[in-house]
Amino acid sequence: MFNPDEPMSEKEFNTTSKAVFYQLFNRKLSFVVFTGDEKKYHQWLFTNVDYKTMLVYDAKPDYFYSLVTIRDKKYLDKFYTLFPILKTTPCLIQVVDFLSSLSKIEDMSTCQMKRMRSDIILSYSDKNNNVVEKLIGTVLEDIDVDMYYTLWESGLIKSNHPYSKIYTYSEINEIDGRAILLVNDSDGCDKDHDPRSTPVVAQFGNMIPHLAMFLKNMSKESQSFTICAGYDKDSVLVNAHYDTDFLSCVTTQPAQRWFIHKKKS
Repeated sequence: MFNPDEPMSEKEFNTTSKAVFYQLFNRKLSFVVFTGDEKKYHQWLFTNVDYKTMLVYDAKPDYFYSLVTIRDKKYLDKFYTLFPILKTTPCLIQVVDFLSSLSKIEDMSTCQMKRMRSDIILSYSDKNNNVVEKLIGTVLEDIDVDMYYTLWESGLIKSNHPYSKIYTYSEINEIDGRAILLVNDSDGCDKDHDPRSTPVVAQFGNMIPHLAMFLKNMSKESQSFTICAGYDKDSVLVNAHYDTDFLSCVTTQPAQRWFIHKKKS
């Protein structure tokens, strides 16, 4: 990516932020939860579930949650130097509003992120030295953060023998953005169940990182990821894992469950 021994420039920071917030999930996971817990400052939970939906939550198969762990200390240091409030304030940030505002800032030293009641506001000076204030997020209660994380965790595979398969980006690209696994017990699913078999699908850009865009600006060391499938009682859950030196992510889709027909004897 960039030279790790040199301070991160504003251009490098903006390029990296665009890759993480916009390109990793192709804008489809349009919100990110910051915990406000300084011990978890490096963990950002991306989702397509907004705050109002969470307050009256109903389980839908098209809700996704991806816990992204940022491993690059230089980027984290720059990020929290610019936006220290995100390290200590639990909140839900709107990805598009945040990144579109960053792209308009001429001088990052003029920007400030602040809390105004229950709103997170980003202020900065435009090219005419006018102060612009942009609503980019909502302050959360700790119980709200816990709810987001509880839902992400509810989609994690808990069976003892999950089935997994490693895909390269080129393989996904060839099948038009979907990873299709033929899950069957002989390949490693939970032996407590009768032999069964079914195809399951993971969606590109939601569950699967959008690697073509992301890798344009990030390290090329890993263009593969792992899709896992495993039992939760009588249904099958699917998880996606992506791991590089810069970040890792584990994506779940808790309400999407696959029910597998028993094989005929």
